[in-house]
Amino acid sequence: MTTTTTTSFDPSVLLSPESVAHFLNGEQAAAEILRYTPATTSTSLGRTWNSSWIDLDDIYYLFYGAALTVASYALHMVCLRDLSKKTWVMSQHAFTDATAIKTQKVFQANLLSRAINAHRMDTADYFLQRSLRIPFPTHPNVASVDFFHQDGVCRGMCHWFVFLYFKTRAQFTHSEDHIRALGQQFAKGAPREAAFLQSLTLPPAYDLLHLQLRQDYSRISPGGKTIDQIAREFQCRLPGVYGIYTSTHQVVYIKINDNVEYLFDPNEGCIKIGSTELFKKAMERYFETHDNTKEIFVDAYTPR
Repeated sequence: MTTTTTTSFDPSVLLSPESVAHFLNGEQAAAEILRYTPATTSTSLGRTWNSSWIDLDDIYYLFYGAALTVASYALHMVCLRDLSKKTWVMSQHAFTDATAIKTQKVFQANLLSRAINAHRMDTADYFLQRSLRIPFPTHPNVASVDFFHQDGVCRGMCHWFVFLYFKTRAQFTHSEDHIRALGQQFAKGAPREAAFLQSLTLPPAYDLLHLQLRQDYSRISPGGKTIDQIAREFQCRLPGVYGIYTSTHQVVYIKINDNVEYLFDPNEGCIKIGSTELFKKAMERYFETHDNTKEIFVDAYTPR
């Protein structure tokens, strides 16, 4: 399993455009991706998936996550805010462990790697920092960067995934090996870089990552359509790298050709898409929770 640097985060690196660019150069992550060697057996959470007690694990992680959530709120109320944040991150990891069991059952060998839509637990040196004014427009607090993201890091994770995909693509012969290795960067949660990108408005994020964007490359109106019809509209586009934005979530869709497609979902992980049925399963809950009065946006990414 890949790891992130253990050196303590220094917020002063965000105070100049040059140091921010260095922080986001992706050199260490790229080296880890190129060194990755896949395991010989497909497991998640360190377990095989034919055990009779898996459903009990599901229940355990749900209750554990709920208990941690309550504890986090209680700690916040007594002004132990740093401990509250750490406990909240632990709760999100527990909930992901519960859903990962179902995800593995549904996608089986097509689940190339898992992901956790929360801060990595070993990046407290980042997410416990106090708000800081930096020379870039930030979101949602326009005055300063917020280091802690309670509601997830899906946008930042997707942008960091796309950047690392383009940075390392030429070093791999087989796309599946590439996606599996790349996905390991998010198997323990959002790296510091992804968490930082979550705080930026979009134009500076794309500039720093050297991404060319065709914004609103296409818009899909879901009203009156079945999930099958919506899924086919996504899959009919040309090969490329796309960001899909529903009203509740963001994912990355990579189409190599008509037979080879991948989805990076910060809530689930990297999924190899072999059919419209599998694409539908991967996106179903986001289509169902989407506000049908709004269009689903699709952006096309290319490296500059």
